[in-house]
Amino acid sequence: MAPLEERDVPRRILAYLRGHEGAHFREVQRALALATGQADHHLRALVAEGLLVRAPLGGEVHYFPASRPRHERLPLAALRSGPRLQLAGLVRARAPVGLRELARATGMPESTLAHHLRVLVRAGVLFKVEERGRVAYAPTDGALLAKLLPVSALATPA
Repeated sequence: MAPLEERDVPRRILAYLRGHEGAHFREVQRALALATGQADHHLRALVAEGLLVRAPLGGEVHYFPASRPRHERLPLAALRSGPRLQLAGLVRARAPVGLRELARATGMPESTLAHHLRVLVRAGVLFKVEERGRVAYAPTDGALLAKLLPVSALATPA
């Protein structure tokens, strides 16, 4: 029998995830037109073989090629969302920046922004800072964020 990575469905999954690092389960399933059980089986097998790794974040499980450095996985998973990608870019450019300023810049409701900011903080992309009695956000690691923003922009679903 052919090695796992040479079989049709696992090969397609690996190819998809090379171009869409951090894709979550449903995204992989839909993009490759796989049944739920089929996607689950093959993703589990690829993880068990050490070809993929799982990164849970915000109620979703994201998948990466095993070669992606561990410290980049959660930040990339968080940046797969268009709104979070936009927020990370704005915070990088204007840090430290508060919720109201981000709401004005994006047109998003503050409650939606608060959710996305929580995910970005949990993933280690941003951190909260107290500034003159208000909460503001800044990049945790500007160099890492600069490296990941272009990768995320390419991999973010439309």
